[in-house]
Amino acid sequence: MSTTLRAPTLAIRVRPDRDRVILAVSGEVDLATVDDLDTAVDELRAVGWQELALDLRGVEVIGSTGLGWLLATTDTARTEGWALTLVDGSPALSRLLKLTGMRGRFSWVRGL
Repeated sequence: MSTTLRAPTLAIRVRPDRDRVILAVSGEVDLATVDDLDTAVDELRAVGWQELALDLRGVEVIGSTGLGWLLATTDTARTEGWALTLVDGSPALSRLLKLTGMRGRFSWVRGL
């Protein structure tokens, strides 16, 4: 029996944009990669960023783990008083939100 192991693929580019910071995410947001995304957000919050925009247009795969993380992070932002917005235009995220009816739970921005 042969087993093929696949390394998780997630890339995060951080770009300051005036009063906010943009995290351009590409690849897969799943159980194997969500901790990296969480760490990136935590590090940016720790250095004082109050407005974060997640640009997920480069995300090819996002499932229930990614959605759970987005919901939890959105709730944390609201509770702690910082802003989290999602950049509109990710086909993978759009499909997931259409299936789950969760689009209204997020704040959106069009293209950056």
